Amino acid sequence: MTKNLLLSCLVGFLGVFLCSGLDAEIVRLSGGQWLQGEIVEHDEKQFVLERWDTGGVVTIQWSRVVVDDRKRLQRKLGYILEEDLDEKVGGMRLFLVDGRVLEGVPLEKGTDSEVLRLKTSSGILRIERSRIRTATAIQLIASEIYSGEELYRQQLKGLNPKSAQDHYRLCEYLVRLGNVEKALEHLQQAIQIDPGYEERYAERVSSLNEEVQRRAIEARFVLILSKAKAKRFDEAEADLAALVAEFQDNAGALTRDPALITEEIQQMRDAHLQRQVFDQMISALRSLAGKAAGKRGVTYDEAKSYAEGSMGEEAKKLVAAKLKIEEQDVESFFEERAKKKSFRVSFGSGSFLVGTEGTSKEDAGTEGGDALGLSKDIDEIKKLIEKMGGPKLQTGRSRGGSQGGGGGSGGQSETDLKNLWYRAASRSSRSNLMLGLYAIQHLQVERNLWTPCSGCGGKGVRVHMVAGSNAGTRHRVCTRCRGMRYDRTVVFK
Repeated sequence: MTKNLLLSCLVGFLGVFLCSGLDAEIVRLSGGQWLQGEIVEHDEKQFVLERWDTGGVVTIQWSRVVVDDRKRLQRKLGYILEEDLDEKVGGMRLFLVDGRVLEGVPLEKGTDSEVLRLKTSSGILRIERSRIRTATAIQLIASEIYSGEELYRQQLKGLNPKSAQDHYRLCEYLVRLGNVEKALEHLQQAIQIDPGYEERYAERVSSLNEEVQRRAIEARFVLILSKAKAKRFDEAEADLAALVAEFQDNAGALTRDPALITEEIQQMRDAHLQRQVFDQMISALRSLAGKAAGKRGVTYDEAKSYAEGSMGEEAKKLVAAKLKIEEQDVESFFEERAKKKSFRVSFGSGSFLVGTEGTSKEDAGTEGGDALGLSKDIDEIKKLIEKMGGPKLQTGRSRGGSQGGGGGSGGQSETDLKNLWYRAASRSSRSNLMLGLYAIQHLQVERNLWTPCSGCGGKGVRVHMVAGSNAGTRHRVCTRCRGMRYDRTVVFK
């Protein structure tokens, strides 16, 4: 009873397997794997196989399939016509100990050497014979192993140069290889040997001439686009104009639409300029700010007015001249710059001059503003300085500054404070300040970075010991940060 049941199940299983096997395909992959299933979708680059062992679906590139199986399946699916099949050459299929399967033509005869050189579709491989488990002789398609030039040289060896028929046969062979230029040459030689070929194959000559011209035109389009990709836009546009002019009476011969090529070149130019304009603008602004910072006798308000006003216009003119575009184009590309582009400016000891300008309440809080006591504007800082005795501002280029006496400069105006700092600051500090003032006015603040003042450690005041009858400690506003507590670095985009 049990044996009959098992036998029935086995027969049923085999019946299902054999019936289903009518549409089954066995596919061998170059990595050594064998798959069985049904091809449910396919195109020129890949196919989808429904596996029988797992029931799953896998997408396989044609290039991963062993050559014989690939040709067999492509011919069955209609991608290769019988007349397209190339001549065969003797080769070998090697089964390696690591499971891989290689196919190609051995370049050495015999087994004397320890290394086998195998010519494959991907090049010449050197394989240690100890890694070969078994080898089988097979027939391979010549064009899968040899390049078109190699096949052409092989055919030339058997060519009778005085035979019109040989030249014509070689012509047709070269057409199949895709070498229409050489094919046309050999057909013309056949006509020279036997003038009767001219009338007989006039249509063939005409079609080859058209194909040669089509390929030459397409090659020129490809070269034009390659020049544009290499940022040689003017040269690409000049070549395109010359090509269009050459075929103005036969525009149908052009393989691509010149208007679309022009648009593609312009898009590449615009993308390039958009990247260039941002970098060039920042470079020009830094240069102009540096030059302006080197001028003496300039007040803070004058420097601020220049930074927020005409400095940007001067930078646009410089960039336009360098990139050979209009100023309005510079402005347009700069406005449309990629948002990932950014740069930073540190205000250093001049942070108190800008305070939290350009930040929102949310930004001040999350980036350290109100949370770090940075909500004070310049007026509040000035009041703090006056309240705590108004120490003298540093007048040299050192960061330390002098420690003033009580009330000595408490009556300084806001303008005095700004001008004293601007005159005492280094050129690089003044330059950074001007660049930052421009950016706050014209660009978007991406984030603020706050670093504790190096003079007071982020306390805003400095403690001084007083001797004598009034011995004790006194707190004075930090002469570097003016009570700001932190240096501000702004990242703009």
